[in-house]
Amino acid sequence: MMLKLPPKKVVYNNQIELRLMSPRDGSSIYQGVVASLPELKRFMNWAHYDADLAKACAIYAEFEAKSLKGEELSFAGFDPQTNEFLCCCGIIPGDRLNSRAYEIGYWVASHKTGRGIGTIVAKMLTSLAFRDYQADRVYVTCNLENHLSLKIIENCGFHLEGRLRNYFMQPTSKMLAEGYSSIRDAFSFSLVPDDLSSLAWFDEFNTKLSIAQYHTEEKSQASRERFV
Repeated sequence: MMLKLPPKKVVYNNQIELRLMSPRDGSSIYQGVVASLPELKRFMNWAHYDADLAKACAIYAEFEAKSLKGEELSFAGFDPQTNEFLCCCGIIPGDRLNSRAYEIGYWVASHKTGRGIGTIVAKMLTSLAFRDYQADRVYVTCNLENHLSLKIIENCGFHLEGRLRNYFMQPTSKMLAEGYSSIRDAFSFSLVPDDLSSLAWFDEFNTKLSIAQYHTEEKSQASRERFV
């Protein structure tokens, strides 16, 4: 449990705005998912399950509810100038032995890859975890074949911890036929507070990061709007 109000939005340098994943943005998110399915199906098992817009919005509402309850954070990213959908990402408490250990995850819309968006988003999540949630550990796992994600992790300065065998589920024959990776091992990377002083990007990046918090009444309103 993250046990605090989530940020209302997180903005980096007026380039990327993260806001809680919500059915209010459902159409944009869903269209981004559908357009990115060929790439998503390579490494995301959830991309192999059929969902129409209505089912997708129900899922986004569940994500929003979990965020508002402080269970995890799920964001959709947009261009602040055009409101164009860019990505999805999140922070998940993932270690029962350390309540302040958080896992980050992200994916970028296929037509927006190669523009540095993934690196910025991963840095936004990392900064948010350490600044607002007093993270004692931030970690990320990555399929051995996911070279784009590995580059993002490298750009953020994460430390390689090792190789996790059979980390991913055994794919079905249907998933394999649709392009899912047969590689089940993952690399694990992490950062801890002692690493921050050696990150060349961290201090300057945070000067360009704006975090807007919910007020209690806004949280109540957001909770009500999920059922409208």
